Amino acid sequence: LVYGYFNTYKVLTVDGMKYALYQCGTEPPTGDDFESVVPVPVTEVVLSSTTQIPYVEVFGERDTIVGGTGTFWDRAPECFVRGEDEGIIKTGLDASNATELIEMGIDPDTAVYIGTSPGVFKNHVRSRIWGEKTSEASSEWRKVYGALFNKEKEANEAFQNTLDSHACVEKNAAFLADDNFKTIVWGSWASFANGWDVAREGSYYYNELARICAADLLTGGTDGGGSISLFGRTYMTTEEFAAFAMNASAWIYPADDLEVYLNDTDVFSDAVKAIPAFQSGEVYDVQGTYNAWFNVRQLEADVLLEDFCAVAGTISADGAGYTRRWFRNVFDESIAEPKVCIDYDAPLVVNSSPCFDLTATMKPSASPSSVPTMPPTSTTAAPTAKPVAAPSADDATTAPTSAASTRMTATATVLFFAGSASFLLAFSL
Repeated sequence: LVYGYFNTYKVLTVDGMKYALYQCGTEPPTGDDFESVVPVPVTEVVLSSTTQIPYVEVFGERDTIVGGTGTFWDRAPECFVRGEDEGIIKTGLDASNATELIEMGIDPDTAVYIGTSPGVFKNHVRSRIWGEKTSEASSEWRKVYGALFNKEKEANEAFQNTLDSHACVEKNAAFLADDNFKTIVWGSWASFANGWDVAREGSYYYNELARICAADLLTGGTDGGGSISLFGRTYMTTEEFAAFAMNASAWIYPADDLEVYLNDTDVFSDAVKAIPAFQSGEVYDVQGTYNAWFNVRQLEADVLLEDFCAVAGTISADGAGYTRRWFRNVFDESIAEPKVCIDYDAPLVVNSSPCFDLTATMKPSASPSSVPTMPPTSTTAAPTAKPVAAPSADDATTAPTSAASTRMTATATVLFFAGSASFLLAFSL
């Protein structure tokens, strides 16, 4: 991501594409190398994904959202849903149909479309938040949206805070870790494949979380490690998953449908329930915050990291003092209640926990004098199902020797110009 500032406009470069953002009321710049020439601050935005919503809302610009393409908005935040219900936001739009857009009150010559392709919109920015493979890269998109609203300073400061928090959490995790790394399995049932979807090797955000939190994350190779082939990758059968995860001491189930399948023996078989993480009650889904995993998670990269470290046991010296926001223990914690949009004009409040440098204040055996805390967000009853007895030793499934665990290295480099493109700063993690 690069900012370049000139007299009455700025150039935003994202993924090699240049966007000229010129101040409203001034002459737009010319040039054949611009993907789009957009007046700023933008006043009307059409989105294409729920993941984009919080990046607008966090700047207090929710009222600029006038539409959304497609029909996949059931995971949208509560105020977006209210906007839909009140007719403020039109969804189900077709970005390639100018006549339909105009009939719905959307002018494709003035509204800014944020999507993977411009369609018939004159002003557009290609966005791929959903395709980012590291949490920090997802968080950096805040700077792109900040530029659209002339709020670069606010965006840059927020992103730098995320980088600082990442560095602090990583330092503490390394300080608290010992040679007994917790083995974590990351997997959920994929009904469309009739199989288990697990973490894969590569530059994926969960590998970054495991590396920073000093945990061993089981991975199913680069393709998924199973025998069910679909969409260019593989998924595991229940038998394969049980063997794959048999050494896991913690289980993160990155979906909100665990209760749906908990009593289905074709999914949660006796062998799956014999996984040590299940037996010890160390199973976590993503219902610690209602419906937000599918939209706000990318923006709260630092909180997600702290949550993962809490599961891994490397967030504080005694494992206490921190309340997870995202990962909910399915056996003894409640599902978060749906939120209600009270103030439509209020900016999105992004959760963040201060990270205290434990290396400067304590020895590894001591308890921290102050650790970050967050208020609990859940009130709904937790599932009543409890871990069941493991099968006998004769029936137990052993983990395959080829199951891989990984602590990946990840690098994110941020480049931006300030002033009149007079100097360049680079950050590398």
